[in-house]
Amino acid sequence: MEPRNLSWGEENLTAWQKTRPVIARILGPSHQGAVDDVHQDIYLAAKDGYDRFDPTLGSFAQWITGIAQRQARAYLRQKNRQTLLEYKAYGDSQVVSSYMHTVADDIADGVIARLDTAVNISHVLKVVKLAVEPQLYARSLSLIRDYEGQASVAASRMGLEVAALRESHRNVQEIARVVDRALKGHYERVDKDAPVTVREVLACFPQDGENDMERTWLRIIPLAVMGVGAFAVERDTLVQKVAEATGYAPVTVRHAVARFERLCAVAKTVLEAGNDLTQ
Repeated sequence: MEPRNLSWGEENLTAWQKTRPVIARILGPSHQGAVDDVHQDIYLAAKDGYDRFDPTLGSFAQWITGIAQRQARAYLRQKNRQTLLEYKAYGDSQVVSSYMHTVADDIADGVIARLDTAVNISHVLKVVKLAVEPQLYARSLSLIRDYEGQASVAASRMGLEVAALRESHRNVQEIARVVDRALKGHYERVDKDAPVTVREVLACFPQDGENDMERTWLRIIPLAVMGVGAFAVERDTLVQKVAEATGYAPVTVRHAVARFERLCAVAKTVLEAGNDLTQ
């Protein structure tokens, strides 16, 4: 949505356009319908308050990003007024503003995050349910809900091998993690009609530096696959090259590459469709 009566230069307009992902991230999955309105409000607020912009304190992009953060949080506070009322006095007293206008110790932000968590989990689970076999989804849900993660007890009651239940549950968890990242990526896309890029898909997988040693393959295999030509390479050749690059056994690589390919398809679909999958 382009603002009316625009008189700024291209640099100002570009900085304003780049605040949209900031708004989408703060509003979260339950308020994506308001992103365009808040984005327009930020333009108007920046235009009205432009005389207060001091270039000696920072760039215009920093200044308008600060406005975006404040406006998005203000929208959430308004929508959650009843829930946040009891925290308002304390929260307002704890605000520490910088030039970027970010809130360092605002208890309201924590409350807003908790309010949105349930909605986000619901959206992720709806997509996961579409992406996995119904039986595997039901088993994982039962393991968490009915057996509090005790795989040995759950497997005994379900008539399964413990190792098989744990492995199927880990696979469902992998899909859930990718779906969670892909939904966030969808909300942050500036142009939702543009083709999904390889970079966007890879961003749905664990990144270097993240504490996820149990699923190290989810970082190593994607990088190796992309480094040797990705899925355009004939499968046997791809497996051989990835095995050489990673040191994994070919049989392990073949299995991991197939799982990675499946997760890529899930990520791409969620990045493209987003909310349509959560209804």
